[in-house]
Amino acid sequence: SPLTLGSPGQAEWLRGEIEAAGVPGEALVVELRLDDAIIHAGTVRQFCDAMVSRSVQFCLSQFQAGTESEELVYQLPLSYVKLDRKYTAGSGALELRDELKTLIGRAHRRGLLVIGHGVEDAQAAATLWMSGIDFIQGNLVQRADEDMNFDFNQAVL
Repeated sequence: SPLTLGSPGQAEWLRGEIEAAGVPGEALVVELRLDDAIIHAGTVRQFCDAMVSRSVQFCLSQFQAGTESEELVYQLPLSYVKLDRKYTAGSGALELRDELKTLIGRAHRRGLLVIGHGVEDAQAAATLWMSGIDFIQGNLVQRADEDMNFDFNQAVL
């Protein structure tokens, strides 16, 4: 949350934890909710600036078309955007599909990778695939499990 990110010493603490654990910074992706990032843009930007020197990556979630969200793409050092659920819910509306394709194209031109989450059916996955999506998440790929043993090399959609 922006309150956590804005806490005094939070960035320094996280940098220290990353170093102590010997984890490469790029292995960590901090997900920022769109609404929080819009309201607390200054706080979020300060945290991102402090962490980018450690190669920490950032993802803007609940991403959708709109002036405020697209401005954040230029203000924050993002690596990923995670689409709003309305794009992955399987709606076949032509205008929504056109908006999705435009949104993904703009993100790619900015050098961002795009994640579609909550993908539950093959039709939603196909729409995302044809629109240029980079990653999908959801039960179509695999149901949530306690184990971290999913074989991505053998996955076929």
